[in-house]
Amino acid sequence: MRELWPRMLMVFGPVQEVPNPDSRVEVDAEVTDRFGVPVARLSGDIRAEDRQAAALLADRAADWLTASGAERVVRMDASDRPAGPSGGQHQAGTCRMGDDPASSVTDSWGRVWGHPELLIADGSVHVTNGGVNPVLTIMALAYRNSTRFAQDAVADPVMSPA
Repeated sequence: MRELWPRMLMVFGPVQEVPNPDSRVEVDAEVTDRFGVPVARLSGDIRAEDRQAAALLADRAADWLTASGAERVVRMDASDRPAGPSGGQHQAGTCRMGDDPASSVTDSWGRVWGHPELLIADGSVHVTNGGVNPVLTIMALAYRNSTRFAQDAVADPVMSPA
């Protein structure tokens, strides 16, 4: 690495994973952390379509590097990863935002259906994430929704925290 680093190039393309309704984050009833708090248990897997998309992107990246004169190409992609939940993606969709309580957890302002005082303002309200790091989108959405929440609390004293 010390010698080759100045001449190395990495090419990759993020794969937008297809939402998997079988994926879950649950509280483990038997395993606790060092403080005695139950730990989260993750389940699910990426879909076959995600593995195919990752393989296609890896193939195109290898082709591009080879055509550019690369002496050695090391191909790595998600199609080779073991089964299990995705740990390298920005997770989203666990508390989807939408217009219908039957298909979403929150309304378009991040308020949990049936609980107007409960606001969710993180990546979980996204149906999926885009092809780049979602932090700015999360921050903008949190600012938008919390501003609206504060305005509504001033307008409606019942909503105001006691």
